[in-house]
Amino acid sequence: MRKEDELMTVETTPPAAGPLLDGVPISLNHARTVLTQAIRLHKRSCPLLARIVRVSGVPIQRLLDKTGGTHAFLNREAVSLLRTDGLSDLAAYLLQKMDILIRGTYWADRGWKNASHHYHPSTRRGLWKWPNAIVESNTHFARALVAWQRRDENRAIFFLGAALHIIQDLCVPFHARAIVLQGHQRFELWADQHKHEFGIQGSTMRGIYRPVAKPEEWIKANAEMSYEFFPLVARDASENDYRSAAGELIPQAIRTSAGFLAAFFELNGRTVRPR
Repeated sequence: MRKEDELMTVETTPPAAGPLLDGVPISLNHARTVLTQAIRLHKRSCPLLARIVRVSGVPIQRLLDKTGGTHAFLNREAVSLLRTDGLSDLAAYLLQKMDILIRGTYWADRGWKNASHHYHPSTRRGLWKWPNAIVESNTHFARALVAWQRRDENRAIFFLGAALHIIQDLCVPFHARAIVLQGHQRFELWADQHKHEFGIQGSTMRGIYRPVAKPEEWIKANAEMSYEFFPLVARDASENDYRSAAGELIPQAIRTSAGFLAAFFELNGRTVRPR
């Protein structure tokens, strides 16, 4: 059994009621309700044909979608930024859980799930018949929430990583335009090769922190921002165009990743300390 699959099956003892989500106390039952609603919406927005393609297309996907190290880099940079911004306890905890966070981040692309990582800020639609990024990320978020309420930290971090992946993806203009081709893979490959040039080292970067834990608002904000950069990353864009775009988009992904991680733990009202 894969480690990811183990994280999806482990059950632990549920805790008592905790903090608030949209003004409602988060008990285990409430977290389950959030998850049930998210999964129901996901199934309703994902037709049978799209689901078949997601399952059967894995061998083809591996040929077309060469996953690099960009998301792992963004996760590590976000945790470093948390430490720089004074959230040292949270940064130390997440550093301990980094392998699990990264596994969840890359699991989010398995089985064509990345077809649901698009959100057009004007139409609010995703790619073709697939669920949009908000539907997909809310499902992962709800699973993380249920797991955290059950004190199953590893499972929670795994699905938190999956939700985080989608927030990061919306910093790519192709995901905000719901466009697959037209230079998409070329830009992402270039960004993966040059990502270290746009990290937090030597910068004055600060995290973007909002009192909002659910992925929806983070996705909308990133999509609205990255949408405007499409001319700089489209098929005929130059390397100078790429650099101009990446100089804004990669820091945005790092800053919002830090903020989203902080918001999740603030939502759950727990002091996180390394053990």
